[in-house]
Order: sequence, then structure tokens, then C-alpha cells
Amino acid sequence: MSNKPLVSVCVLAYNAAEYVIETLESIKAQTYDNIELIVSDDFSSDNTAHLCKIWLDENGSRFTRTELITVEENSGVTANCNRALDVSTGKYWKCIGSDDLLTNDAIEKCVNFLENNPEKEFIFGNQYKFSGDFRTAEFKVDKLGFTFTRLNEKISAKQQLNYLTRFFFGCAPSSFSTTEVLKRVGGFDSRFPYQEDGPMYIRLTKHGVKLWYFDDFLVYRRVHSESIMHKKKTDALLLDVTVKSILNPSSAASYAMYENSSYIWKQCYKFLMFLYRKIIENGNSKKSIKALFYNWVRRLFSPYKFYVIYMLCRERIAEKIHS
Repeated sequence: MSNKPLVSVCVLAYNAAEYVIETLESIKAQTYDNIELIVSDDFSSDNTAHLCKIWLDENGSRFTRTELITVEENSGVTANCNRALDVSTGKYWKCIGSDDLLTNDAIEKCVNFLENNPEKEFIFGNQYKFSGDFRTAEFKVDKLGFTFTRLNEKISAKQQLNYLTRFFFGCAPSSFSTTEVLKRVGGFDSRFPYQEDGPMYIRLTKHGVKLWYFDDFLVYRRVHSESIMHKKKTDALLLDVTVKSILNPSSAASYAMYENSSYIWKQCYKFLMFLYRKIIENGNSKKSIKALFYNWVRRLFSPYKFYVIYMLCRERIAEKIHS
């Protein structure tokens, strides 16, 4: 048995039959050996879960432990994250989408970095972006750039929280953390079924956990850049996967969660969906002035940001009343 810390690598799968095997192979190819591999499938309508089961049966001996989680209805990415987190037993936690790939030494580099810096519990790295076939793709270097200023040594968790209530920052595909810190803050915020990263960063910084920058490349992120309504990659404002999710609501389960959410979030969600549909109706193209306008409004006045500010203000008022 390896004396290295156990790492839980969790693959979040949903309708990824075309790419998920590449993702799994990239985990198998890691230079780090003590890995438990957890695949959590969110009720895929294709054969993603079946392909994963076959692959795990054939390659399970490579890992310390494997587990395939399946459910009987779609519940959103946040619930999928929490299911994987709940069964994770590793000291460290790495989550990856079922169409992305890890660089071969990503896990080894992250473990070494955190083992040598025990005060750091949550880190972001850099990523390569690509589209299409991984074997023939052209890769684009994507470093955190200006975001680094919000992750430097002098910035506190409290200051990061202040940033996050106004501007999103981070790089979810490249994130790596201790398992304990995610469980300590209560896991991923179930109030946001399709916003797993931003709410988690807010939750962490609110609990005094600082987010750190690790200047290395950890992941290949597949970008689905072909729009449903415009085939030229340079024309599209919204990615294909976003357009599909808006035109085709995923499931009754997701609708039920929306119905059970707060009044404020419902209004924010409705406004966001209104803006998305206006972008699509006006061609989803950078050549359309109306589509560009609605996209500008969407980016500048994100309902999600306003809802986060509202929630934080409400919690602070409640704290003052009880103090």
C-alpha cells in the first residue's frame, strides 16, 4: 500500500459518451499512484454510465478504489458534486468534468505543493483550452492573468469574499483542494443547482479559507465552441452546451428544485433566462447588435451576483440582530 496521501478524483458525468473515456484515460495516466476514482453520473440520457462501468471494470486495478454513482433523475451539477464529495475518503479532492482531461502529472504536482504548504487548502492552476479531437487539437494557453491579483500572498480571504460578491474569479477545472475543507464548509451550495463553483468560493472565503494560485498547468479544458444557430466559432456568443440547456430544460427534477427555491432567486433566474433567450432569438451572433446588447446586459448585471449580495446582506443583518 502506498504511503502517499490518498487523492479522490471525481468525474462529474452527464451525457458525455463521446468524451468520457478520454477523461478516464487521462486519470489512469497520472504519474501519481494513490488515487480513488469516483464517477458520478447525473442520469445521462445516453450510454455514459454504461461506458464508465465497463471502463472501471477493466481498469479498476489501477486505482486504490473505484465507485460509480448513478441516480434515477437529473438533479444538476451541484447535487452531483455533493454526491461525489460525500463518498470521497481521500485527503485531497480533485473534481473534473467528463469532457476535460488532466495533464499527466497534475495530481502529483498538486499533492507536492499542498504537502509543502499545509496552510493552503484550496488552489487554482492554469489550463490549456482546446476544441474537437484531443489528438489533433490546437491548444490555447489560458493562465489566470489579472485574476492573480486576487490570489496573491497579500490578499486575505475577507478581501476575496468582497471581490466575489461583485466579480467572479477562479478557474474551476484547475482547482484542487483538501477534502476536509470542502466538507467543513458544508459542501456545495444546493441553493444553486447549476452554479457549483462561484457559490463554493463564496462559502470558502466566508469561512475564512483563502484561495491560492498555483502557477502550473493542470488541465486540458474542452471548449464546445460550435453554436447551434451559428456554425462559425468566431460568431457565437453562447456556447452550444448553454444554448441546448436553455432551449431544452433538462428535467422535471430541475424544475422542481426551481419551484422550491426562494422568491428572489426565482426572479433572478427568470431574468437571466429572459436575457439568454433574447440573445438566442437575435441570432446568438457577434454580428447582431441586439444579441451583443443583451449579452452585455447579461454580463454586466448578472442576476446571480445580485442574489449573492442579497443573501450575504440578509445573513449579516440576521447576525447583528442575534448578537
